[in-house]
Amino acid sequence: YFFFVLSGFLITYLLLAEKKISNEIDIKKFYYRRIFKIWPLYYFIVILGFFVLPNFDFFKISYLQENFINNFYSNLLLYVLILPNIAFIGGGGELAYWLELKEVFKASNVPYPVLILRNSFLLIEEKYQKIISNHTIELADLFKTEFDLLQQKVLEATSNQLSLTDEIDQINRVYIQIEHLSDLVDASLKDHVVALKTKSLKKLTALEKKIHRAEKRKFTDLAAQIQKLKQALFPNNNLQERVENFALYYAKHGKNWFQQIYDASLTVEHEFTVVNF
Repeated sequence: YFFFVLSGFLITYLLLAEKKISNEIDIKKFYYRRIFKIWPLYYFIVILGFFVLPNFDFFKISYLQENFINNFYSNLLLYVLILPNIAFIGGGGELAYWLELKEVFKASNVPYPVLILRNSFLLIEEKYQKIISNHTIELADLFKTEFDLLQQKVLEATSNQLSLTDEIDQINRVYIQIEHLSDLVDASLKDHVVALKTKSLKKLTALEKKIHRAEKRKFTDLAAQIQKLKQALFPNNNLQERVENFALYYAKHGKNWFQQIYDASLTVEHEFTVVNF
């Protein structure tokens, strides 16, 4: 939101300032300014990506390079002139912004581009694979919060009863019976019984949470392992791609790391990919 609000504010401010000074807005000059602001950087990146970086060994992947060179000019035309007007490829957060703008496109009678979710990866190094294996953690469980994952594993590992669900149900049924009996005697007692029931159930729920916390304290090693795992796979509760830099993985694993990522890459399946290496 901030980007769109700031851009809209600055552009509107400049147009109003121009109108105040010259009593009119020169549309041609406005678009010239926008073009010279956006195009130089855009085409610089295109030239850098298509002509400069491919000459460095760091970016050379033989089978990709051969296929790319054979279709160089058609690819260049496709990426520069056609695709930006047909489809937008981005991450989940970026696509969410575009979906919010759908009605704006419709109101402006501008064709809405196809939205394509780009590849996203969860990179799991061998030392973290061992933690997952040792504690039999399913891949889907990795996306749970640290609290929920720890609670699940504690429930699986403990032999003690940690849930008071049955007891709470019994108390609830007792209060329903008391409520019925008191209503027969004096209907005004009903509210008092309901208040007592609410207070009792609230205290039982709080007690259940304390029982869970007490049991978790017995599993300090498990808690530390899960905390370490979650911090590595979801640093600061974010996806790795929002925090980590690929250069660290390249420095550790070399060119083979690029090959592994390429082999795991999907096309338009819209799935989150887990890569073990």
